[in-house]
Amino acid sequence: MAKRPKKYVVIYEIDTGYMDCVGICDTADEAYGKAYLALCDGLEDDAYYITLPDTREGDNGYILECRRKEDDKVEHWATVLFWYGDEDEENES
Repeated sequence: MAKRPKKYVVIYEIDTGYMDCVGICDTADEAYGKAYLALCDGLEDDAYYITLPDTREGDNGYILECRRKEDDKVEHWATVLFWYGDEDEENES
């Protein structure tokens, strides 16, 4: 049986190297919602689209991207990471 994450961490990024934690969530639905809203924030027209979640390189989470329809260029992206807790915490329970 697969171990379920205790928390979901949402990281917003742009290609300048800027990163921001936009949420620490209790459910996957909440985390993907926060990621989607962070990517939509400030978009003024329908020249962009948000991708479906896809496995991030290295299998270290899932990524959603905001892309321009005109040339498919990635404008910014959000990653949902999974936190499972510490092994020591589990042994104390």
